[in-house]
Amino acid sequence: LVPPQQAVFNQDELRILANAVTDTLKSFKMNGEVTDVTVGPVVTIFQFKPSRGVKVKGILGLADDLAMALKVDSVRIAPIPAKGVVGIEIPSASRLTIYLRELMSSAEFQDAKMHLPCIIGKDVEGGAVIDDLTKMTHLLIGGTTGSGKSVGVNGILMSLLYKCSPDQLRLLLVDP
Repeated sequence: LVPPQQAVFNQDELRILANAVTDTLKSFKMNGEVTDVTVGPVVTIFQFKPSRGVKVKGILGLADDLAMALKVDSVRIAPIPAKGVVGIEIPSASRLTIYLRELMSSAEFQDAKMHLPCIIGKDVEGGAVIDDLTKMTHLLIGGTTGSGKSVGVNGILMSLLYKCSPDQLRLLLVDP
């Protein structure tokens, strides 16, 4: 079995980045505090709890300003349901490579009770994302050039071929 990769992070760097997020939002009159930090394989999520009277809509509009202040490519901001906080996703300084073999050997995939289990990838926290292709009959994979669409499709096909026998799976591929 392949041991799962763990995101490596420095507590001091995370604290400095959390303070930078808080200070930048404060400069736009969006007071609050970072209550939790989740480091994933690709992005780091800061949970920002706005002070009373601060509108979430105002925070959402500051994604580009926050990205520029933090000197990162992009920032995604969205409220996290049932937590009363706003999630601020910032690209991690070091990104982990996600290996198909690691996901294929995961318990989630090995124990999947699905008709056509396919590996989608990892979630923000690094857990395997496995879903049943029979429930995604109109799956659309889109993205810019070089964003990994072909790698994603190959991962899905490999997971189907690995998990299903020839009696369970008939495959017809058409390349326009």
